Amino acid sequence: MPPKIGLIFGFLVLGACTLFACRSPVKPRPDATPDAGPDGTADVTVDVPNDVDADGDVSWPPESPHEIDITTQWTSGFTAYYPYVYYHFVSWDPVEEMRHTYLYAYHVKNGSTELLAHYNYTPQWDYFYVHEPSRVAFWVAMDHYKTGLEFPVYRAYYKLMRLSLDTQELEEVATAPFHTEACEQGNGILYLLSYEPRSHWMVLTCKYAVMVGENVTSRRETWRANAQTGEIQMVVQGQDRYALFPDRPNEFDSSLISGRSNGWMELNGWVMDGPPYLYEVWDVSSSPRMVLNLEFPSDTMSSSTPMNLDGWFTYSSLDPDTQRLVAHGINVHTLEEMTFPTVSYNQFQPNQIHSHLPHLWSWVDAGTRITPYGDCVMPASSVEDIILWDRDRGIQRRVTDSSRRYGIPFLIPGEPLPRTLVYISFNSSGEDNRLHMRDLIAAGILDETGHLLPEPEGVK
Repeated sequence: MPPKIGLIFGFLVLGACTLFACRSPVKPRPDATPDAGPDGTADVTVDVPNDVDADGDVSWPPESPHEIDITTQWTSGFTAYYPYVYYHFVSWDPVEEMRHTYLYAYHVKNGSTELLAHYNYTPQWDYFYVHEPSRVAFWVAMDHYKTGLEFPVYRAYYKLMRLSLDTQELEEVATAPFHTEACEQGNGILYLLSYEPRSHWMVLTCKYAVMVGENVTSRRETWRANAQTGEIQMVVQGQDRYALFPDRPNEFDSSLISGRSNGWMELNGWVMDGPPYLYEVWDVSSSPRMVLNLEFPSDTMSSSTPMNLDGWFTYSSLDPDTQRLVAHGINVHTLEEMTFPTVSYNQFQPNQIHSHLPHLWSWVDAGTRITPYGDCVMPASSVEDIILWDRDRGIQRRVTDSSRRYGIPFLIPGEPLPRTLVYISFNSSGEDNRLHMRDLIAAGILDETGHLLPEPEGVK
């Protein structure tokens, strides 16, 4: 069933330091390999050279087209800006009752890893936000204090973290409180979707717990906040409906955010998802305003994807004829629709993979089985592979080898010649998180113009 399309013209802690006896959470970089840390970090190499590419060389040092593991340990968050891939490890110390967070930088040219910082806050999960014009990465970190209440036992407070991509120095940014009351009181997990350091405007989303009758349920809300003044402008309030605006590891158009939302239904003290089921796009460059919504029947939508270049919103929905997830695209500026190639499997999470290559797209081959969840339909496959599509040449290429569940591919921003694909994988149970990279030019998948090459003859 086709969606209903609505185009809308018009409209969308500093205090923690005094309250909680602030200690500086960021420890300086070590001068040598750490003696102890999270599992798998004892052999970390330090002192990565800072004069990378001084000779103009843009080759990828491991002279191999094969996949390389950046880390086989569980990462809590990652991003990249050439020549580094950045990621976090988090461990819990039951004696001190605090988390230890370790920030690492992996050098894609020489394969070395450097421990950049150790601090005692919990970083946001998934990805950091890279502000490419200023060569800085930002994310939200959380700490907790005991409330003395039965619920919630702990309550969160939040910090804005800043990593210079030039000096590799990490600092905590002094801000006004930028969280909502519901997020803070519900011990919420906070995600930074974007931040403009010149204007101090941030876009954030929070998943938090709330009591409904005698039951605990989760809600999400998204808002725009000014880190200097503390002003908050709501996009979606969690009390009204449930909306998921996903983060992303690479920056495209940060003035637009997209997500999936649904209403609430309460029955006998339980909260359940209900109609309407919508994909939404919001302009958050100033006061938030919705610019597009697509309404679907229940059990026909899949997970939402972040906004792509030039106003392209992409998503997957259920094809009632084939009972497969099919990729679609619609431009929020022109309402032009994009037709993706027809495939015989679930076409999941369609996205562009580099801000300078608008013709190059990806999606995930998510098998042929699906699982309905009421508000959406998700793949039920234990294997998911990354597929690249060159819209100009009409070529498709498979990147991964069907041994694991792969996803979130992007070419590293800032690389002089785009070639290094970063992506994540899990085992069939959704565990054993790993971070990978692959040189697509050395692998014969991409040419130096950023276009896909045809599959060699005899290769299926």
